[in-house]
Amino acid sequence: MLDSSVKEFIDKTSSSSPTPGGGSVAALVGCLATSLSSMVVSLTKGKKKYLEVEPLMDELKEKLDKIQLEIQEFINKDIKAYNNVMAQYALPKESDFEKFMRSLNIEKATVEASRVPLELALKLLELYPLVETLLEKGNKNVYSDALISVILCHSAIESALCNVVVNRNLLKGMETKEILDKHIKEILSKSTETKNRILKSSNYFE
Repeated sequence: MLDSSVKEFIDKTSSSSPTPGGGSVAALVGCLATSLSSMVVSLTKGKKKYLEVEPLMDELKEKLDKIQLEIQEFINKDIKAYNNVMAQYALPKESDFEKFMRSLNIEKATVEASRVPLELALKLLELYPLVETLLEKGNKNVYSDALISVILCHSAIESALCNVVVNRNLLKGMETKEILDKHIKEILSKSTETKNRILKSSNYFE
């Protein structure tokens, strides 16, 4: 899906095909959040008013580019994880052994389908401190774009965690469920607190 045009991605998402679904869309939103931050960096570099922060902008750009590439991979990772779950459900279930193996494989695939969006959410948390630096040091003419990056980042995290919850609810192992619950709660709490703190300090919505 990474080689698709925006229209192709939208059309495919709008179709009856189950992929790309919510997980891939969450990753795409995360990519847009990172792209906006990179744009702020680009519009800060080379400006006389911001020459003293040019080395800092170069450092931020390098980090943003790395995060961007890693987030992009989750678009296809989510599709692959979903397809793997569906493949396990299609396994034969005639004999007791087949039923056992099918159930075991479904559980493994569902754990993996939970892990992918969880890792996406964790990766997106890395964007916040970079955007905070941009809001403080970056070009003030594109301050709102950096704020939108924050909003999109939180939306992507919430969306990714929705996918974690969906898959978590399908699991049978209580220990795995409890571990996922802990991570979901911690990530959502941290993202919500960070987003609200940044937006409040911006005074844009007062």
